[in-house]
Amino acid sequence: MKHAGRTLAIALCAAVAMQGLCGCTTRGEMCVEQETDPIVLSFFMPMGEQKNEGSNVFLKLIDQYNASHDDVQIQVEGLSIKDGYNEVLEKRLASGQGDDLFAINADSVKSFAASGYLCDLADLPACSRLYPAAREQAEIDGLVYTIPLTMAAYGMYVNTDLLEKYGLDPPDDYPSWMHCCQVLKENGVTPFAVNRWYAMTVPVMARGLYKLYQSDRYDELAKGLNDGSIPVGNYMLEGFQLFEEFLEQGYYGDDLTREGVDSIPACTTDLQAFQEQTVAFAFFSTGVEKYFDDEGEGMPYQAQGVPALPDGAVCLPSIADRLCVNANSNHLKEALEVAEYMSDATAAELLTDGGGALPSREGQEGMPMGAEHMQKLLPLVNREGQIPIEDMNLHFTYWDTTRTLCLEMIDGLSAEEAAEKYNAIQLEQIGRYEGG
Repeated sequence: MKHAGRTLAIALCAAVAMQGLCGCTTRGEMCVEQETDPIVLSFFMPMGEQKNEGSNVFLKLIDQYNASHDDVQIQVEGLSIKDGYNEVLEKRLASGQGDDLFAINADSVKSFAASGYLCDLADLPACSRLYPAAREQAEIDGLVYTIPLTMAAYGMYVNTDLLEKYGLDPPDDYPSWMHCCQVLKENGVTPFAVNRWYAMTVPVMARGLYKLYQSDRYDELAKGLNDGSIPVGNYMLEGFQLFEEFLEQGYYGDDLTREGVDSIPACTTDLQAFQEQTVAFAFFSTGVEKYFDDEGEGMPYQAQGVPALPDGAVCLPSIADRLCVNANSNHLKEALEVAEYMSDATAAELLTDGGGALPSREGQEGMPMGAEHMQKLLPLVNREGQIPIEDMNLHFTYWDTTRTLCLEMIDGLSAEEAAEKYNAIQLEQIGRYEGG
């Protein structure tokens, strides 16, 4: 590892071929073989202990690259998000001895860009083929910090059989959603699966931000949000009020604690509860099907948008795989060549068997895993008015801030207090952003 201290990362796959290359030097009539060790690039990425969690597009492409290249090899290390991936990655990069390539989460992009860690990838050929939604989330202040290999969308997964049991249809809008929750709870059914991330951020952001992203004045409003003249709490209050109601009504279950919720990684007990049909709704990203156990693969469900609008639903599109190059890499030329290889790879295979990912650029084909269940979600992904999990046009963050404030609400913070606290965070982050 490249940093001192507690050894957290785990070395994975992508074994480095250290036997070297053979060359030939002529000395008179003799040919003397020379060995040259390959350049070894380090790649740091999130990992987990769940079935299939490490079998993602990065590992597939790294295996292909290492098998077809002798002069450069990629060594992979990983760490789970819950074990501090974001913090460890930042320390590695801040040390000046950071990884050549890495994957980054949405909530770290702005701070990493401000710190000069992200190399501009605008010259890579794949950049010109990005779909608008992908390009929008891949660029910050003119810097193309990533070439997204694939996209995803967060929506609401619905146990259709369980709803039918109580005479309910999958909700299409906010009033029908709240009606479903009330009927389910009255019949002893917990409406929502809970976890430390999506279960809170997705519905709260959907309800809190839809008015911003469905407005024809977005550019004007974004300017006001960036200079602080429009408090973000003016929007997010409605989302926090939704969450407050969920807590008060026991829609996530009873007797929740902040520590208890914060200890539940996504796609663990929440997925189990969904598959066992003890909850009606769960919030997942497209591709969660790769975590279904054998018993759950044939279960009746549908994936749809979050019915947070008065007359409809919305989803949260996101880059699924943010491939980044360290601007301070000692092997920048080779790292960029690897990034070009990975971002130009044929994607049909990755989309069909890479965990349910969606295309990010022209030339990608294939339907995501579980597509037959996503007929109400997929049409939303590229429709105007959807909510990015992190808006790169804004000078403050969404995803992690929303999560943290929701956890504080479990501890007793009111919706109004959460909105006011978000306003203070907004101003503080704007100040840091403008201060460079």
